[in-house]
Amino acid sequence: MTVQANTAPLQSQIAHWEAHHNRRLLIYLAGEGGTSAKGIDERDVLPLYTALRAIGNQERLDILLFSGGGRVNSSRRICLLFREYTSFLRIFVPYKARSAGTLLCLGSDEIVLGPLGELGPIDPQIMAQGDPAGGPQALSPEDLRALFRLSEDWLDLHTSEQRLDVLRMISNRIFPLTLGTLYRADRQIRQIGQELLRYQLPDLEDSIRSAIVDRLVAGFGAHDYSITADEARDLGLNARRTKPIEHDLLWEVWQTASAYLQSSSPNTVNPAETSRTDAFIACADCAFRHITRSFSYLPNAASTQAGRVIQLPIEAEWQPFDPLRDPSKV
Repeated sequence: MTVQANTAPLQSQIAHWEAHHNRRLLIYLAGEGGTSAKGIDERDVLPLYTALRAIGNQERLDILLFSGGGRVNSSRRICLLFREYTSFLRIFVPYKARSAGTLLCLGSDEIVLGPLGELGPIDPQIMAQGDPAGGPQALSPEDLRALFRLSEDWLDLHTSEQRLDVLRMISNRIFPLTLGTLYRADRQIRQIGQELLRYQLPDLEDSIRSAIVDRLVAGFGAHDYSITADEARDLGLNARRTKPIEHDLLWEVWQTASAYLQSSSPNTVNPAETSRTDAFIACADCAFRHITRSFSYLPNAASTQAGRVIQLPIEAEWQPFDPLRDPSKV
């Protein structure tokens, strides 16, 4: 289905926002994230930089953020880029800013979540290598810690030799260098989390910031746990719910901007090929859309995917467009 998105109202909504809040607004819809979907990544840096240059240095800056996750280092880079252009960064989350999106939020001065707004745990997810039994596509260091806790709590395995047997079992299923990658990723996420949190909570002791990051990494039962505004505040983050007047305007802008993420168009020459907008950046001065072109095919009967239409991405790029001259087409 093709959804027509009209950006003319979005421009007026951005103007209304900026007049009401007396600060500039940047919309960053980074995508759903995950193992195959567009999320926060290094390709986002250039269009965000272009938008920030158009906005200019601001004493206070608002970001409307949507993200299901993405790359940790890209999230850090983007957050540091935002901080180059403002001394007070406020991030609004109308729907979700999970995983790498939550990490980005740690570098703001204030996180404002709508009624549906949610953050998520930041334990890193690494693509698994070498499990012939068809285990999960992505692993977290917390998955390994949970396995060792399971061996102690459920199986009563406590000796060094028994723990070594568990490690041997893991190494037979997961490529050993992947285990090293998990260890490095765990150390990195904690380091970056504490680095960014210094912007939000500069007066706290390092040990307290470290405890907050540890809760975000290891304090929840699953990576897809939804952290509400109240829970984020209880963790020690500078987070709050939207005020009623804020929410109405936030939701209005979100609904208009997010319509782009639903837009797709077929290739008239090759019907098996489609183009889809899966990320979106906009401010009052410019706008960008991330286009992913995919090829659809139906696996043969012998395939384990038989009967399912597979979407294979073949090309992806950010494209600038003029919302005033092209108000009704994606």
